[in-house]
Amino acid sequence: MKWLRPRSLFGQVALSFVAVVAVPVLLLGSSGLWFAAREQRSAMHDLLRAQSEASAQRIAVFVRGIEDQLAFVTQLPWDGETDLSGYQMDALRVLRQSPAVTDLALLDGRGRERLSVSRLALDRVDSGAERGSERAFVEALARRTFHGPVSFRRETEPFMTLAVAGARREMGVAIAEVNLKFVWDVVTAIRVGKGGRAWVADDRGRLLAHPDMSYVLSNPDVAQRVQAMVNAIDQASAHGEAGVISGLRGERVQAAYSMAQPMGWRVFVELPEEEAQAPLLTSARRTLGVARGSFFLAVTAAMLLARRLVRPIRALTDSASRLGAGSLEHRIDLRTNEEIEALGRQFNSMANDLQASYAGLERQVAERTQALVEADAAKTRFVAAASHDLRQPLHAMNLLVAQLRLETDEGRRRRTGERIEQALDDINALFGGLLDISRLDAGAVRCEPRPVALAPLLERVRAAYAADAAAKGLRLRVTRCNAWASTDPHLLERILLNLVGNAVRHTQQGGVLIVARKRQGAVLLQVRDSGVGIEPSQQQRIFDEYVQLGTRPRLGGEGLGLGLAIVRRLAGLLEHPLALRSMPGEGSCFTLRMPAAAPVAEPLQLQREVQATVGLAAWKGRRVVIIDDDERVLEGTAGLLEGWGCESVSAATVAQAIERLKDSPPSLIIADLHLKGGELGSDAVAALRQHFGDLALPAMLVSGDVGTAARESARAAG
Repeated sequence: MKWLRPRSLFGQVALSFVAVVAVPVLLLGSSGLWFAAREQRSAMHDLLRAQSEASAQRIAVFVRGIEDQLAFVTQLPWDGETDLSGYQMDALRVLRQSPAVTDLALLDGRGRERLSVSRLALDRVDSGAERGSERAFVEALARRTFHGPVSFRRETEPFMTLAVAGARREMGVAIAEVNLKFVWDVVTAIRVGKGGRAWVADDRGRLLAHPDMSYVLSNPDVAQRVQAMVNAIDQASAHGEAGVISGLRGERVQAAYSMAQPMGWRVFVELPEEEAQAPLLTSARRTLGVARGSFFLAVTAAMLLARRLVRPIRALTDSASRLGAGSLEHRIDLRTNEEIEALGRQFNSMANDLQASYAGLERQVAERTQALVEADAAKTRFVAAASHDLRQPLHAMNLLVAQLRLETDEGRRRRTGERIEQALDDINALFGGLLDISRLDAGAVRCEPRPVALAPLLERVRAAYAADAAAKGLRLRVTRCNAWASTDPHLLERILLNLVGNAVRHTQQGGVLIVARKRQGAVLLQVRDSGVGIEPSQQQRIFDEYVQLGTRPRLGGEGLGLGLAIVRRLAGLLEHPLALRSMPGEGSCFTLRMPAAAPVAEPLQLQREVQATVGLAAWKGRRVVIIDDDERVLEGTAGLLEGWGCESVSAATVAQAIERLKDSPPSLIIADLHLKGGELGSDAVAALRQHFGDLALPAMLVSGDVGTAARESARAAG
C-alpha cells in the first residue's frame, strides 16, 4: 500500500487534507441523517399527537354545544299549568340551531313525556307517555348528562342518544337523538399535511366519521383494524416516536389518536408514509449532495492551496461549528493578508447580523405576545360588558311582562306596556351597536367611496336630531357649504349621526355646530359642542367600547358607550383621520379629514321620498297586505294593524297574496326582505305592482339585515 503514500510533502498534506475533510463530512452526514431520522419520527409523533388532541377537542366542543342547547330547555320546573307553547318554541329553536339533533323530547321530573319534536315525525304535545325507566332518563338525573352508545339506523347512519337534566329534578330531562353524520363537518375541516386525514371511531371500534362519508354510511366492520392501530400507536408512543403502521384501509401511514371525552371516542389522525418521510428523504438527498460537493471541493482546494489554507480553513470550520451550536458572540480572527482574511471579516459581519436579527426576533415575539394578551383581555371585557347590558333589559322585560299579566287597572297596564316597549328599544339599540362593531371587526362592511355633496347629507343629520336638541333647549346648526368630498356617503352619515347624537346627549346648554370647510385639497368636517368637555388623559379611552365618562354606562337614553367605538372603526375603514380637541368646561370638537372631490352631476333618485307623515286615523279602514314566511310575524303585524283600524291581508307568498286580495288593490305592501325559496321581498313588491297596474303603489321592506347591500336593494326597488 506504499503507492498510496505520496512522496512529496505537498501530496501528503493534500491527501491528509482530503481525508480530514471528506471523512468527517461523510460521518457528519450519516450521523446527521440518523439523528434527523429520530428527530423526524419524534417531531411527527408530537405533530400528529397535537393534531389528534385538537381534533378531539373540536368534536368535544361540538357535543358540548348540543348539550348547552339542551340545558337551555331544562331551566324551568314543570307544573300542572305549564304553558307548553314556549317550550315548543325553545325546542324548535334547538332543532334550528343544532342541525345534528333529529328528535327532542322533554320529560318532567317523574319521567312523563311533556313534549316531543322531530324532523322526521309529527310533534307530540303533553302525550304523558311514561319514560321514567329509560336509561337516558335515569342516568341523566344521576349525572346531569348522559351519552348513550352509538347505534346505526338502517345499518348506515350513526346516531347517539344525548340527555341533559335540569339543575333540580322537577326541571325534568331533555333527551335528544343526535345524527353523528354532522361530525363529518368537523372531521373534514381538519387538515394534516397534503394527504393526511382524520377520522373517528367509537368505544367499540365502529367508524363514526371519515372524510369519505360513503365509507361511513357503508358501516364497515373495522373494529379489529382499529384495535390493531391502537396497539401499534401505543407501542410507538412508548418510545416517543411515530412508527409506520398499517392504516384503516391497509395503507402504510404514521398515525396518532386521542380520546374525545366524555364519549370515549377515539380520534385518529394519520399521514401517508410517503409524505411523512418526504422531509427526511429531502434532507438525505441534500446531505449527500453537500457531501459530494464538499469532497470534490476539498480535493481541488487541497491540490491548489494545501499549504496555505490548512490553518485558516480549520479556523473557519471551528467558528462555523460554534456559531451553528448557538455561540452567536463568537468571532473569527484571521490575519493572512489575503482573500481569506476578507472571508473572515465577512464571516464576522454575518455573525453580527445574525446576532442582531436573533435579538430583534425575540423582541418582536415578546411585543406580539403582549399585544395578543392585551387584545384578548379587551375582548373579554367587551363580551362581559355586553352580556351585562343585555341581561339588564331582558330581566326588566321579564318582570314587566309578569306584572302586565297580573295588572287589572287599564292605566297601569298602558304604562307597563310603554315600559316594555322601552326595554325592547334598549335591547334593539344594544344589538344594533354590537352587530355594527362585530361586522366592522370581521371586515364585512364594504367601503365604496365616490364624490358626495356634503350639504344635503349634513342637512339630513341636522333634521334627525333637531327634535332632540329642541327638547333640551339646544341650538343645532349647520354652516352653509358647497364642499364635495370623496367618501362613502352611507358610512359618513353613520359617523355624523353618532357624533351629533353623542354631542346632543352630553350637552346641557348652548348648542351643537356642524362645520365643513375646504383646506388644501381636503375637506375638514367638524362637530363642535358646548358640553362639559373631556380631560386630556381620557380622550383616547372614549373611543373604546363601553366607555362613558362622568356617568356609569346604562341604557334608557344615556347611551351605550358604543357610538364612538363605531366612529373610530368607520373612520379607519374610510381612511379618514379622526382628531379630537377638548378641554374640561370648554366643550369638544371632533374633526374628520376627507379628500376633496370635484362636483359631479348626481343621478336622479328612482325611489319616492315620503315628504309628510299622516296620523293613524288616516289609515283607518285601509287595506294592508303583509307578505312574510314567518307565521308569528304575520300574526303580530296583522294584530297591530287591526288595532290601528286597518284591514290586514296576510300571505306567505306572492301568489297567495294575489289570491287573497282578489281584484282589490291594497293601500300599502309590507314584505319581508328575504322570503322562502330565495325569493326577495322587492320582487314580491314588483309583482304586486305589476298585477294591479300601479307602479307607485306604496311598499315597505322589513328585515333584520342592516347591511349596505340590503339598503341599496330597497332604494333601487323604490
